[in-house]
Amino acid sequence: MAMKMGSRRRTQSRQMVHGFTLVELLVVISIIALLLGFLLPALGSVRESARGIVCGANIKQFLTAMQTYEAENKGELIGSPGSSGKKLLNDPRAMTMPALEVNGDASQPFDWAGPMAFGYMGDNPNAPRERDERFALTSGGGIGGTARDASGSYGVFACPTNSQISVPFDGATQPNGVSGTAFQPQLSTSYTTSRDILWFSGPQDNAFVPSWATNDDQFWGNDEAGTCWMGGGVANDVTLPGGAKGEGYRARIDRVGTSLSSKVFIADGTRFQQAGLSFIDHDVQGTGAFGGAFSDPGPWNVGFSRAYPFGRNNAGQDMSKNSFRHGGREVEKGNVGWFDGHVTTESLDDMRRPEFFLPTASRVSKDAIWDVILEEYEVSGGRFGFGGEVTVD
Repeated sequence: MAMKMGSRRRTQSRQMVHGFTLVELLVVISIIALLLGFLLPALGSVRESARGIVCGANIKQFLTAMQTYEAENKGELIGSPGSSGKKLLNDPRAMTMPALEVNGDASQPFDWAGPMAFGYMGDNPNAPRERDERFALTSGGGIGGTARDASGSYGVFACPTNSQISVPFDGATQPNGVSGTAFQPQLSTSYTTSRDILWFSGPQDNAFVPSWATNDDQFWGNDEAGTCWMGGGVANDVTLPGGAKGEGYRARIDRVGTSLSSKVFIADGTRFQQAGLSFIDHDVQGTGAFGGAFSDPGPWNVGFSRAYPFGRNNAGQDMSKNSFRHGGREVEKGNVGWFDGHVTTESLDDMRRPEFFLPTASRVSKDAIWDVILEEYEVSGGRFGFGGEVTVD
């Protein structure tokens, strides 16, 4: 009897296996696929949200470093040609293209990343002094790297969502005047500072102006060009406010504005982007003209922004999303660091306001402001040939 029971069980087991049909198998697979279809977008959203949080934490570190520099340098702002960039400007050799060695922590006049990297994020006596190596490190990708170096101490300079490759400024593997293996393609910069707040203006005998500089110097600029120093006139549709004693504007915390919580120090953004190119490039010259690789007027400026242009480039890339990269498919959002030390996530449309990126009492051309924003301002007429100006809070 026992043998018959065991035989019957084996027969039933074989019948159950044979009874699991192909249709049932396909149903199970379909259910699993359906569940994955629901779960994967959610997992992707969680992953991107985590990247945005890391990005915001990076900017928070930059704000802390900025405030530390300000406290130790009588209110001067890091990343300005008149502060951390002054040592570089005072060495004419460093302002020429072939001179790769960096004099001081900044590799360009508007370089905020170099001083932070070597002054506040681990001063290393063995840190490279060559500008090409410094550029690669402060992109966050590391020397020879075209991806975020998350394990390295310089990974803080890279947004986790940024995967764009940037080439030397003219699109070649080597810029004019440089030979060898310097300045190769690298991870694009992830963050830019507010250039016009870091600029400075004043008479030509201003103490910030190197003794060897003249108005005719291409990198130094004049009243109209203002490559590193704005002078007393207009540059890129902006007139900086004058001081109480007529000394011009200085990049100092007490001159930024009446409300530091509404003035941008740094934000998500990569330079240089132009519609006529099919790639992102970076200015590697010691001059760092008009903000160089590290600083930008901001998304308010219709004509002169190279970090926040509107539309697509020749490769079909959405240039806005290359900079404000945390909003998903529909809305461009980015992390923004304000001078009072707080970080927010903002839509690009909400950031197209000049008062966020300019010192209080600056005047700007109405032609440089987006029409939808311009409607909100009172426009005065006829100055500097622009046909109207706006004074920002």
